[in-house]
Amino acid sequence: MLDKNLIFAFAAGAAVGVIGARYYKKHEAELSDKLDALRSRLQGAAGFGAEGADGAESAAADTGAAAAADDKAAAESELTLEELEAQKEHLEDLIAELQAKMQAKSQGGAAAAGTESAAGAGV
Repeated sequence: MLDKNLIFAFAAGAAVGVIGARYYKKHEAELSDKLDALRSRLQGAAGFGAEGADGAESAAADTGAAAAADDKAAAESELTLEELEAQKEHLEDLIAELQAKMQAKSQGGAAAAGTESAAGAGV
């Protein structure tokens, strides 16, 4: 009724769980610091500071200034037409090279298959 693979998978899962729990206990402070840093970054990205949802009014006021700064940064980071055309040409060259390689590979494979079938027919 119980398959060998099922028992093996259960044992492997339990072993990984035990190892993960031990690793977490051993590095709990380090992992907690990393999670706290990630949590604060996510709250900052969502527009909430350390005060959470209670500071939503002040965060909303700060959002207008942040949006203006983002617009200015976006305008400064825009690429010129010449730069975009150069990137486009480079990408077109890369695409052409890749297509040539794929075509050569498919033709080489077809030629090899053709010689094998010809050799088989001659025997």
